[in-house]
This record gives sequence, structure tokens and C-alpha cells, in this order.
Amino acid sequence: MRLTTLFLIVFSLNISATVYSQNTKLSLDVRNQSIKEVLYLIENQSDFRFIYESGKINLDKKVSIQAKGQTVETVLKRLFEQEGVQYEITENNLILINPADKKMDSSSLAKMQQGNRHITGVVKDNTGEPVIGANVVQKGTTNGTITDVEGRFSLDVPDKAVLLISYIGYTPKEVLVGSQSSLIVELSEDTEALEEVVVIGYGTAKKKDLTGAITQVRAEEITKTNSPNLGSALQGKIPVDIGGVWKPGSNPTIEIRGINSITGSNDPLWVVDGIPMQSSSVNLNPNDVQSIDILKDASASAIYGARGSNGVVIVTTKRAEAGESSIKASYSGWVGFDKAAGKPNFMSADEFVDYKRRALANAGQDNSDAAMFDDVELNSWKNRTFTDWFDEVWGGTAFATNHNLTVSAASKKTATMLSLGYLDQAH
Repeated sequence: MRLTTLFLIVFSLNISATVYSQNTKLSLDVRNQSIKEVLYLIENQSDFRFIYESGKINLDKKVSIQAKGQTVETVLKRLFEQEGVQYEITENNLILINPADKKMDSSSLAKMQQGNRHITGVVKDNTGEPVIGANVVQKGTTNGTITDVEGRFSLDVPDKAVLLISYIGYTPKEVLVGSQSSLIVELSEDTEALEEVVVIGYGTAKKKDLTGAITQVRAEEITKTNSPNLGSALQGKIPVDIGGVWKPGSNPTIEIRGINSITGSNDPLWVVDGIPMQSSSVNLNPNDVQSIDILKDASASAIYGARGSNGVVIVTTKRAEAGESSIKASYSGWVGFDKAAGKPNFMSADEFVDYKRRALANAGQDNSDAAMFDDVELNSWKNRTFTDWFDEVWGGTAFATNHNLTVSAASKKTATMLSLGYLDQAH
């Protein structure tokens, strides 16, 4: 009875994965973006998750693809059409991506098939507990499976195959099959990410000691974007809602916990080097920031009380460190141009007049020229003197430049740092 139930579960998983991949429709409009970004978009629109070895597949290549209501197989076929990549959709909606195997002659293929062996195994953690859903893949191929509820797996592989076993939160492990027919694999926890130190309300702590939702962005990630303001520098790096910038030099709005109030402020509390501030008074140079920690849930921001109800942004600025006597100076800067992208396709004046006239007629109202327009509008339309206000406000190209100079001096007992920033962003 137990064996029959297991077969039914496996059979149901296979059918479920096939049905989901056929019924799930994707819509994409991507222009000149990397393959990795396209895979992220597919994951956001569906329950599919991609597994690949980044060193063996070039996912940074720029591609353009348009799809409307198409299956994931169709999209991936177009995406990898000329990339020498093959993929396989497995149970639990996992998609394995690997380089395409080189073509072999019939004798080589026959030898490989004759050398295949059936192996079984179990994957456990360092406490002896089974790891459920671990990925077991023959390295360099799409031949793989996942572990069951008891951590067990079975697979047909060649004698000299190398198995790559991985799972979220654990360090991946490679195992040479050799002459073995039964394997016991132990995965170790990936402690590198857990040892990372983050800033919280009371000071600092290691991620592994916390239960609250905390996201950290380091200085290297902030400055690489060459953004003129701190908010724009965080876009795409933290899972929060960052609005647009409508005035040169200004910061965008940041919503960590969504919109909690229609009439009140939804801005988070900013804490700069231990000093609480409102977002409207924060105007920091991104090059002066050492790290930013986002406290998202109630447990992480509880120390700040009601002021932290919309989340907390903790900013730690750069500072000099005491040590050997030295004087250091560094400079960074850029010059560029700003231009509005994606101009809307507006109606012409004649199209607008015709649209408004038909709308009034459908509503049973007077649609004569005198009823539709005042004297200034009517005179402008008859004399064909029109103004493209979008082009007046957003048209043209604006000059922008940013320069940063940092000078630091240190001795065994003291340390001093001076930072100067200059931003010129034309209207």
C-alpha cells in the first residue's frame, strides 16, 4: 500500500509539472537586457525556478524578446535558440539549464550507455536530518533529480560522473560516483551569509542571531550605479517600493511596508549614524555612505516605536580609521547627459477636437465650438498655433556632472576624514 501511494505521488508530480508548464502563459517585452534579467522576469510571473552553473553559461548576453500569452517552453526555445544551451523542466517546476552536449558518434554513445549505472543515495544535513527537495544533478548535463521526503534519490549516470548536490542555505557539494552504487551525502550549512554583520536598532548583530527581516546594501553596490541621489542608488538592490524623481537633485519616495495611510505619511524613519531623521531632511551623497540596513518588520524596528511603523532605514557613513600615520586622497566623478525616455504618443490637436466632439455628442451635450472651447483655445486651434508642453518640459538634453573628493588623515590615536561633493544636474 505504501509503495503504491509513493508511485501515485510521483506520477501526480510529473503530471502536475507538465500541466503547469502548458497552462502557464508568459508575456514579455524585453529590449537589450541580459538573459539573467529575462529569467528573473519569468520567475516573477510564474512559479518556475531556474537552476544553472553561472560559470558555464553566459547569462550576461544582451537579448531582446517579445512574447504575449506564450508557454515557458516557447519562450525558452526562442531565448536559447542560438546560445548552445539546453534545458529540462523537472518536478516542482524546477528548470535545469546546462550547456548543450556535443554531438557524439554512435560508437561513443553506445559506450556511454553501456557504462551507465543506477545509483541511489540519501542527502542529510550535519545533524543527520534528511534534506528534502535537494537538487542532485550530473555535473555538466541536465540529467538530475530531487530528493524525496526522506532525503533519498536515484539516478542513472556513467561511472566517471560527478554529482552536484545543492540546496538553499547549504554549501554545494560535488561527489565522484566511481564504482559506488549507494551514496550518503552530507551537506554543510552555508555560514558565510549568516556571519555577515548588520546594523539594528541597538547596535550590530550577526544575521544568524536575528529573526527579523533585514536587508543590507554595502558601499560597493551603492557607488557602482553613479546615481546622483541615495534613493535611486538603491533601486533594484532592496525589495522595497522606490518611486520616481521629478526634480533634479531630489530623492525619490521609499515605501518599505507599503501604503499604510491615505492621508498620513508612508515614509520610513531614517537613522543616520544613530540620529533619527525624517526622509524629507535626508540629503546624503551616495559616496559618503558605508552601508544601508533596511529594517522591514515589526520585530526589527520595535525599538523606534510608532516612528518605525513604516520601516526603518539605518545609514552608516564612511569614517577614517586610526592606525599607521598616513594621508590618503581619492577622487571619483562623472559627466553625462539626461534625456527623457519613452515619450507618450499623444493625440494631435485635430484628433483631440474630434474625440471631444464625439464624446459630447454621445453624452447628449452641446458639441459646438463655442461650447467646447474658450476664446483662447478656439483661436489657437483655428490659427494652428499649438504647443507641445511635454516637449517644452521634458524635451532636449540636460547636462549633468558629479564630482567627489575624499581626504583622510590618520595616526595611532586619531583619525580625520573630509569629504566634498559637487552635483550639477540641469533642469
